[in-house]
Amino acid sequence: MSDRGRGEPKHFFTGEEGTLGEKKYWHLHNYTLL
Repeated sequence: MSDRGRGEPKHFFTGEEGTLGEKKYWHLHNYTLL
């Protein structure tokens, strides 16, 4: 489970487009959800 949580946010960070703040939000959100 830990491995998946570490790989998921990375993908979003590179695929998500917008401001740095938005990217950070997604990164944190994914981590909490996973």
